[in-house]
Amino acid sequence: MSMKKRLGAMLLAVSMSAAMSMTAFAAEPNVKVSTNAAGETVYRQTVDAQLSAAPNASSSSRTVSASKSLGLALAPGKSGFSDQVSFRFTSLPLNAKVKSIEIDPGRGIINNNNRNLLGTVVFSNLNVSSPSGKSATIAWKPSGMTERASFLDQEARGTWTAQVFGTNIASSTGDRWFGSLSYKSVEMTISYVLE
Repeated sequence: MSMKKRLGAMLLAVSMSAAMSMTAFAAEPNVKVSTNAAGETVYRQTVDAQLSAAPNASSSSRTVSASKSLGLALAPGKSGFSDQVSFRFTSLPLNAKVKSIEIDPGRGIINNNNRNLLGTVVFSNLNVSSPSGKSATIAWKPSGMTERASFLDQEARGTWTAQVFGTNIASSTGDRWFGSLSYKSVEMTISYVLE
């Protein structure tokens, strides 16, 4: 066997071995042997490959409780914002980047369990602010809220804040129609990756 043929056979074996051992795609080798105009043997290999996506960086999450209750007390027909509550994520790594945030309000307490009060406070929005000052308004859901777009790739470390906007939908006047709604066990979870 000539030196060129041996070299061609070695290249074919190496290329077939490499094609079959690659983990990024599955391939079926198809080798054609021909002779060129100079009389040399030419090995041609066609590979049908399906590329698979590289795995994403693994994500982690951390959950923190609010600094105080998230609540609002209003006279009949009035609307307003609550005081801000804070969530301290100061122990996260400096290179933690947000993938999503989730707010779990826990259980609401209506009118501080006072049956003499007849007002009905309804929350409509939750405003969340990141440590860098970026804010997002999220529709309130007592079952919990998730936001994936507004804080994507922002720094996760630091103190986050939140406040609700609500309305006392009672139409009657008088002290009995004063209303409040309070959530005492609010938690925020940040899912993040390290970059």
